[in-house]
Amino acid sequence: MKGMGLHLQYSVFLCRLTWRELGALKVTIEELIEPSEDDVRIYPLPSRSLVFALGRGPEGVEEGASLIEGAI
Repeated sequence: MKGMGLHLQYSVFLCRLTWRELGALKVTIEELIEPSEDDVRIYPLPSRSLVFALGRGPEGVEEGASLIEGAI
């Protein structure tokens, strides 16, 4: 996942992907996980969504900055 999007937390990433890229990513993740042990969730957001970092956000992103518009 690193290199594909913004690494927000230990296992949380924010990515801007096309539907085709998302499909390919899902296939890759399915090949890597152990379904009986791992829980992977993907939440598509509208392209014009506002997501704000409050408190200790990802490195290099100021508090209150829009993560969608400014960091990806």
